[in-house]
Amino acid sequence: MVVCKKILVCLSLLLVCLLAGCGAPLLSDREIVRAVFFEKSASGVRAVMLLEGKNAEKPAPETVLAEGPSPMQALQQAEHRLQGDVFYGLMDLAVFTDAFSCEEIRSAGKELWDTLRPVPRIRTLLLDSEAAPADWKQGTGELYEQITAGSKQAHFSSGLQQLFVQEKEYALPEWQGTGFGFVFLRQGREAVRYEAGLTAQLSAVLHRQSDRLDCRIPEQDLRLRANATVQCDAQPSGGAVLRLTLRDIKLSSGSAAAPEAESRQKLESAVQAAFMRIRADTAADGFDPLRLHSWTFALDGSRPDTAAARLELVLES
Repeated sequence: MVVCKKILVCLSLLLVCLLAGCGAPLLSDREIVRAVFFEKSASGVRAVMLLEGKNAEKPAPETVLAEGPSPMQALQQAEHRLQGDVFYGLMDLAVFTDAFSCEEIRSAGKELWDTLRPVPRIRTLLLDSEAAPADWKQGTGELYEQITAGSKQAHFSSGLQQLFVQEKEYALPEWQGTGFGFVFLRQGREAVRYEAGLTAQLSAVLHRQSDRLDCRIPEQDLRLRANATVQCDAQPSGGAVLRLTLRDIKLSSGSAAAPEAESRQKLESAVQAAFMRIRADTAADGFDPLRLHSWTFALDGSRPDTAAARLELVLES
């Protein structure tokens, strides 16, 4: 019995050590990183590190800035300015301004993934340079809160892994100050950018980075809010059909007397016009911005012409 008690005591101590991390600094003694922002500077790249506040009564976030030839080198310079050990385990946001190219963002993202090993739920997105704070020291915390609130409203799920799914291209939401736009980045080509609105939100849904449409459609005098899902079917003709289903639809018109059937017809017209614009802007030889190839190849081994894809809209109550 005595031996059993000793074994239990030893196992308990071992468990405590494993959970606490023997020899490792307490989390409260570390520099907890919540987000990192990167922007181009005169000397290369500026890294802006947003840290968890340590003031128990008023834990205002802290901001550390540093510069370097590359995003990771700038981030390392920021680390050197801190007193304690850096902890990235709670980091949930990585942001690049729109001055970075497709290749630069992918390279930096790979280094972040390999070096920091951030948690899988980390959000990765772009920032319109016009929406960047004039003073990063003072404005980073507020920017972080704006982006976090906007992401929840838009239901965006743009993880760091988005950068590596396809070889030549990827797409990310872009914070534009009052809402999210959406950007298709392609190797060796100019990025395709959409301002916040229906086209940007439809792009995110078709790219499986969102499951909601919540916007005004000024050209049709409509206000839309709906949950969205998308599926892809291969066609015998060699094309592909994207089936977009909208559920829990809340649709209102500026004209109070407008019949529901008329509003839904206007909605379908607007969605189809947005899809045609996306297809025309992004379809190019060797590129597959909506990942149609991966969808249809899994179904029947085909690789459809992305320029011939069409959208089928299903409106449920």
